[in-house]
Amino acid sequence: MATMFLLDFGFETDGLFPFERIVGSGIVLAGLLVAASITDIRDRKIRNSLTYPAIGIGWLTAWLLPDFSSVTPVQSLVGCLGCGTLMLIPYAHSGGGAGDVKLAMACGAWAGWVMATQIVLIGYLVAAAYLLLNRLPIGGAARPAGPLPMAGFFAAGGLMSLLLGPLA
Repeated sequence: MATMFLLDFGFETDGLFPFERIVGSGIVLAGLLVAASITDIRDRKIRNSLTYPAIGIGWLTAWLLPDFSSVTPVQSLVGCLGCGTLMLIPYAHSGGGAGDVKLAMACGAWAGWVMATQIVLIGYLVAAAYLLLNRLPIGGAARPAGPLPMAGFFAAGGLMSLLLGPLA
């Protein structure tokens, strides 16, 4: 299952490990998630200068460079709009900015509806585990103030999705 996902994202392998070469949209998506994580943790902001180009280039890549993209143009568009719509619910209740919404849209543009939804849902599960562990009275850990920077958790969801493959 994981090997099929890796091949969908442009990885060529003789098995799961080691990789012969790593190319394709999975690398771009991973770089996007890492860059967004850094700015979200450091500044508590996911920059529009990161998300808007990622959305546009993800869709254009699916349209103009199908050999590089892991999704079709329709899957890219549906992923972008679907994940953006899905993220409006937590956005409306979080009191934070819309960077997480736009980051999810970029994930949808690069990975399509199924994988981007998986990335976001796994990210939220990892964030929930973090919050639960943070509430335990162990060592007096500081509770996060304000909205939780989610990009790092989305990056964890992306890594888990890369390793596990599609769960649905």
